[in-house]
Amino acid sequence: MCLGLVDEDTGEGLLTSLPDIETTMLRWRDVPMDKQTVVAPQLVCRSNKGSFDRPWHLGFSVSDQDGYVALAKIYRAFFAAKGMHKTLREKAAENPAVHEILGAPVFWANTRPPAKAAEMAEAFREAGVDRCLFAMCNVPLTSPEPGYQDQMAAAIKRVRSLGYHVYRYDQYRDAFEPDPAKGQSHQINTNAWPDKMVVRPDGSRVAAFGPRSGIVCAKYFIPLAMETFDREFQAFDYSARFLDCLGSVGFNSESECFDPAHPCDRYYTREQRTALLAELNRRGKLAATECGIDYLIPYVHWLEGASTLVRWKEFFPRKATTENVGINDNTVRKGQDPMRLLSKLDPSATAEQSVSVSPRHRIPFYSLCHHDEVIVTWRWEDGMDDPHVYWQLKNLWSVLSGTPPMYRTTADRIAKYREQITRTQHYVSDWVKEVALDQMTNHRFLTDDHSVQETEFSSGKGVIVNFGAMEYALPEKQVIKAHDYLTFRKTDAGRSYQRPPCPNGFAK
Repeated sequence: MCLGLVDEDTGEGLLTSLPDIETTMLRWRDVPMDKQTVVAPQLVCRSNKGSFDRPWHLGFSVSDQDGYVALAKIYRAFFAAKGMHKTLREKAAENPAVHEILGAPVFWANTRPPAKAAEMAEAFREAGVDRCLFAMCNVPLTSPEPGYQDQMAAAIKRVRSLGYHVYRYDQYRDAFEPDPAKGQSHQINTNAWPDKMVVRPDGSRVAAFGPRSGIVCAKYFIPLAMETFDREFQAFDYSARFLDCLGSVGFNSESECFDPAHPCDRYYTREQRTALLAELNRRGKLAATECGIDYLIPYVHWLEGASTLVRWKEFFPRKATTENVGINDNTVRKGQDPMRLLSKLDPSATAEQSVSVSPRHRIPFYSLCHHDEVIVTWRWEDGMDDPHVYWQLKNLWSVLSGTPPMYRTTADRIAKYREQITRTQHYVSDWVKEVALDQMTNHRFLTDDHSVQETEFSSGKGVIVNFGAMEYALPEKQVIKAHDYLTFRKTDAGRSYQRPPCPNGFAK
């Protein structure tokens, strides 16, 4: 809902605020002017089903100093003025379970059957992870396995007994033509096919995954979800739910349905997307979605993806590239699957400074705006251990932004990297827990190459992270090791510093 531009040298900034995201397209354009190029926002007002039937608002705010930190403060004020600012403390007053997930890593059990997932949770607990948002394995609702319902219920009960919150993947955006050989799966909405699909003016179906797929019309989000929620929350002790797509999809052709039996427009689609999450709130469940389109923040407790800079996931390239090549171009992500290269890479090696993990490109703007409102982590297929060579850098980014780790792993990897999981729990999660309810109030670069960075929080606590390969000495005569950090607390005498409780990841 905003677009910002900052001059790194002067600290001057321009923020464009966009409350009407249903009908706004935006991007930056290079505009030739008087023998120089000016970077300017390009904004396009789109119709709502062919009509410009609502007022269209936008705001421009200019700051002459403090760069993106000043713009984040402006945006926070805008966000609050629109009635969307809702802190984690306020959410915890409605659902005390919020206190139990502060600093908790997100864990996707990449396995089946359910009992195996429960064993993975127990191994995670034995590694010292005292709290967790644990995603159970996905299997078809109509599973042919005898006694599946009882197996799942027992597995969830085992995981909940560890003090973990259990959820599963769910979504009401994509639908697929039924395949009798595969049965009905909870995440492909075969029961919506074909009459509940979004239809274009010419009667054709809007499809995201080929001719046998479609997009569920917003009219059916809640009816479809209520069937699943009523059944599963009664049968299983899920305390949370992850609803995919809501936090990543925009308002394009899939948000307008021209089927006369169930027409809907962009504004109604936005209402129904929030209604899905509000229904989980009403039931007392923790709610999450992917990425982080921020009009959903009042209704969600955690977001999976706001820590991942490059969209979806960055692969190792097939040929050498520089970190500056195509930061917004898919080519930086194309290449060999990283898992095929892991056998050739020492996990303790220094990770390549790729676009997604390079300190050159990242600023914690999302956290500056929303750290006290929602927990954010890495995208669900971009965990700490995937690929392993990035684990240490991801730990540092998590510490800097005060965001918990993410794992999407296997039982074998839990056993192999148990020491690293234990270290990450203390190295990252213990710190994140301390500042989880705080507003992030400041961020700055302490070196020209951005290798040393500092964030501060409203509690007076802060952290300095050294992404570089050399030690960094502070004026207070404190030294930060390479690929390490120091936390601090403001006191009347200045700052009181503290070293991490253990080494970082694979560090010796």
